[in-house]
Amino acid sequence: MVFTKIDADKEKGFIQLKGTAQNYTALAKQIVALRSNKNIKSLEIKGINFSTNGLEFEITAGADPKIFVKGSNF
Repeated sequence: MVFTKIDADKEKGFIQLKGTAQNYTALAKQIVALRSNKNIKSLEIKGINFSTNGLEFEITAGADPKIFVKGSNF
């Protein structure tokens, strides 16, 4: 799994991740990890496509603003 683009907005409480994964299993494991984080409030997966680099994807997550604070236990 490689994240090629990461955008975040503390005030709006969202994180957008774009990247590639070797296969659906690798992507599914990342989704499970994000969903198990208590500071992730919502998760949307879209734009899953096959490419020469593997599986391209985009994940948008709603997050508790404290996830953006250095030293917070998230």
